Amino acid sequence: MREVIPGRAAAAARSGRRNSCTCLVMVELRRSMGGRGKKTSPPFLSHEFIIQNHGDIMSCLLMIVVVGLLFQGTSAFASIFIVPQYNDTFPLTLDSEPQTYYRTGLKDVAAILFYAVGWITIHAILQEYVLDKLQRKLHLSKTKMSKFAESGQLFVFTLYSVMHSGYIMHDLRMHLDLTKLWIGYPEVHRHMTLHLKLFFIFQIAFWLHQFPEFYFQKVRKDEIQPRTLYSIIFLFFTTAAYSL
Repeated sequence: MREVIPGRAAAAARSGRRNSCTCLVMVELRRSMGGRGKKTSPPFLSHEFIIQNHGDIMSCLLMIVVVGLLFQGTSAFASIFIVPQYNDTFPLTLDSEPQTYYRTGLKDVAAILFYAVGWITIHAILQEYVLDKLQRKLHLSKTKMSKFAESGQLFVFTLYSVMHSGYIMHDLRMHLDLTKLWIGYPEVHRHMTLHLKLFFIFQIAFWLHQFPEFYFQKVRKDEIQPRTLYSIIFLFFTTAAYSL
């Protein structure tokens, strides 16, 4: 007998197929549009093809993971990449109300990788729709274009970091009592709020995404070393602050 698929599961299955097809169509469409002014388009899945379409490819990977939340069989696995893990609800101090706090664990690696892909996607969008247009208007040289793009990306990241960290300090009332920054360390500080854990994950993911960007952005060899140095320094101290 033919198995009858429930309406909700069937809708999710159709949604998953549509999203997969959309990813393929989107990459191919952008490939054809990008090649109109060129003599030849790069071969499918070649290095040049991946570099030109890495933003679309990464957004498709994100979409696949998000679509996994729609299916009962894959939702638990997909949530590891999106939702922070290791949470528990309890009063942090004797005179406080029970709240949900998070700790660190090995499953955080999946979330860091997922959001690193997210940063690559944001990087590509910002580069294509903002920085490249500004560079053309300013008529910058190739050397200045590279520095301008790097500074622009770091400016946006710094702006986000200031806003997110400011919200966390306000949420934890640290602006009223700065001693909360170190009182109870390390045990109390191992229990993080949702926004604090996401902040650390986003920070680690950003500095991790810097390394594949050397390939995607065709960074010159003489620029890779200084970028690698400060990326490793920030990655090391951020990871240490998160895990210790």
